[in-house]
Order: sequence, then structure tokens, then C-alpha cells
Amino acid sequence: MWMPGALIGGILAYMIHPEAWTVGVIVGVVIGLLLGRVVRKPGGDRLAEVETRLGELHDRVHWLDRRVTTLEAVQDATAAAVNTPVVPPSPGPEPIEPLVAPAEAETAPAVEPAAPHDHDRGATRPTTVSRRTPRVQVTAPEP
Repeated sequence: MWMPGALIGGILAYMIHPEAWTVGVIVGVVIGLLLGRVVRKPGGDRLAEVETRLGELHDRVHWLDRRVTTLEAVQDATAAAVNTPVVPPSPGPEPIEPLVAPAEAETAPAVEPAAPHDHDRGATRPTTVSRRTPRVQVTAPEP
């Protein structure tokens, strides 16, 4: 509070008389110090507040320490359970069944020639149409 008091005192004294600004600064510092002591909290309240916050932080650190200890114990137990001996696989590769198996091919039925119409006399038509379409059947692998 002494700094604002010095500034205000110096400005007010300069406005009254330009050579009296140093006296205004000194008076402003003194008034600022006195106001600062009156407005400030007593020291006992601050100390109690700091002790309360320190106690809360101590409790939090203590809780975190217990939590870390619990987690380490769980992690050690889990690691011991995971480190069971592993049985090696059989020496040879197992045969794998294909996922896609060919299905029976179907043959399209033969088309009988239609009787020629008067306007189609010169056109030639196939007598038999046979088309084979390959089909695949997807099967799920057995477990």
C-alpha cells in the first residue's frame, strides 16, 4: 500500500506546489503504510489457514501412498497368475480346411427353337444354349 500512497501523495503535492512533490511522496508513503497495516489480516488467521491446507495435502498424499501400495499388490498378483508355464504347440502344422469350397456346377436348361415367324425367315437361331456357371459355397471354420 505504500507505493500507491507515494504516487498519490506526490501527484497531489505537485498540483498544489511543483517544488513540494518530495514532501507529498513522503507523507503518501507514511499514510500508505498505516493503511496497509490496518487493512491487512492478522497473522494468526493466516497461519491457521496455512496449517489447515497443509493438513489436507498431507491427507491426500497419505491416501495416494495407500492407493499405490494396493495397486502394486494387485499388479504383482496378476503378474504371478499370468506367468504360468506355456504348453508348446504340437510339432507339425495342422491341416487347414479351405474356407471356400467349390459347389456343384449347374447347367442351364436347353432352349428349344421357336417356330420361325414370317418376318424372321432369313435369321438363324441357336438350337441349344448351355451355360455353366461356377458357384462357390462359403463355410465357417470349425473351432
